[in-house]
Amino acid sequence: MQYFRDYFASLHCEKENFERILDIKSTVIHTDIIVTECGLWVHEEYPCLGSNPNGLLTCKLCVESIELIQVKCPFTFGNMIPFEAAKDPSFCCEFKGLSINNVTNL
Repeated sequence: MQYFRDYFASLHCEKENFERILDIKSTVIHTDIIVTECGLWVHEEYPCLGSNPNGLLTCKLCVESIELIQVKCPFTFGNMIPFEAAKDPSFCCEFKGLSINNVTNL
C-alpha cells in the first residue's frame, strides 16, 4: 500500500504532533495527564456524523473531564511562534496574559 505524502502532508505530521503539544500543556497546567490516541468516532444515533481527533486527554485530578485534542498548524502561520501569529486578526486564537483563548473554530 502506498501512502500519499507531499510537503503539506509532511508539515501536518511534523507540526500537528499532539504529543509535542501535550508536553508543553502538561508542564503549564497539569502534571497527571493521560493521553490516548484514537481514530474515527462515529455518532451512534447519526452515523453520518463523525470526528477524528488527534487524541483524548484525561487528567487524574479532573476525573470527570475528558478533553479532545485537535492540533492545528495553519500553513500561513507555520513559521511563527504563537504569540506572533496571534497578532494577526485572521488567526484562530488570541493571547490574554499567558493563556490562549480560542476565539474561532475554523
